[in-house]
Parts: sequence; structure tokens; C-alpha cells
Amino acid sequence: MQFYLALFFTASALVTSVLHLWPVALRVRPQPQLYAPLTLALVALVALLAPEPVALFYKGAITFGLLLALLALLFLTLPGTPSAVGFAHLLIVFFVYFLAFAAEIGWRWPTPGVVLVLGYAALIYWLLAPHLAELWGTVAGYLVLLSAMLWAALEMWAQAGQTWALLGLAGALLLVIAGSVLAIHTWRSPFRHAQTLATLAFYAGHGLVAWSAWGGAL
Repeated sequence: MQFYLALFFTASALVTSVLHLWPVALRVRPQPQLYAPLTLALVALVALLAPEPVALFYKGAITFGLLLALLALLFLTLPGTPSAVGFAHLLIVFFVYFLAFAAEIGWRWPTPGVVLVLGYAALIYWLLAPHLAELWGTVAGYLVLLSAMLWAALEMWAQAGQTWALLGLAGALLLVIAGSVLAIHTWRSPFRHAQTLATLAFYAGHGLVAWSAWGGAL
């Protein structure tokens, strides 16, 4: 029963994400604001329903991170709310996800894939650096946090080798892609549909991370 409810919430999240992204892609004004937090609320329910979580801390941290992301989007729908408020909440979300992933790994030599993670972060920073001015430190910290989250997810999958861990890794990768697209669009060269692509990766990333909380039930 819980599995089918989770599938229902996932399908509902797909519908609300399309309702949110369609006018954004077409640049229709005014754009609906409530579909974004509703989508994350549905995704959070998927994690809450997990009957056999990897660990209680993992399920709790993932659910808490999703609720924080929901709170960030709710703040951003309020008129006059600085974008920095939502940005700060999302940084906390990525840190919470890092803690969840890191709690599931044993401390040993990292997998060779960590070189790709570091190389990707260095490439993105190199592309952005000439355009950052006084924001260089903030963006560098943002990339470090995203890289740490992705590295922890990679180590988790390398050590567990199970479906739930692969879902967590795929979700973390999509969240990194979403952050990279927005960073390039904001500070280097704006391009069409960047917001749509980033939001799509953002929703999908959180959705996969939510399903990873199901652990052995998958």
C-alpha cells in the first residue's frame, strides 16, 4: 500500500512540475508560484512513506532536507523576499544531504571517481571566476558544498552497490547539474531555457533522493 501511495505522489509531483514548468518555458506572465512548493511537498511524502529505510537517520535527514527545500521555495514565492534567503536555505539542504550520504559510508580511501568530481568543480569555477568579482568566495564555497555532497553520494554507492544508493547518487548528480546550469546562466552567459532545465533537474534530483530513502524496500 505504501509503495502505491508513493507512486501516486510521484505521479502527482510530475503533474505539478509540468504545470509549473510549462508557463516558465513559454515565458507566460504571470507565472504560477504554488506549483513549485507543492511539487516538493509531494516528493517529501515519498520519503516519509519509506517502510524500510536505509537507516532512521538517513530517512530523517532526507525528509528534513526536502522540507527545507520546500521552505526555501515558499519564501521565494513571497513578494519582496531576497533571493539570498532561498539560496541560503538550499545550501543548508545540500549540507543535510551530505550528512545523510556520509553517514552511510565507511571512511577509507576514496574511489577514483572523486577525481572527476573535483575536476568538474574546478572547471565550473574556472568558467565563472572572471565574472564573479567580490562573489568569488561565496561561489567557491557553494561549489565545495555541492562537490562534497556528490562525493559522499558516490562513495555511498561504491560501498553499498545497491539500487537505493544508485538513486541517491543520480539525485545528487542532477542537483549538481541544476546548480551548475543556474550558476553559468547567472554569472557567465545567460541562455534560453536555463531556468527550465535547472528546475527540471532540481525536481528530478530531489525525487530520486527521496526514493533512495526506501532502501531495502526497492
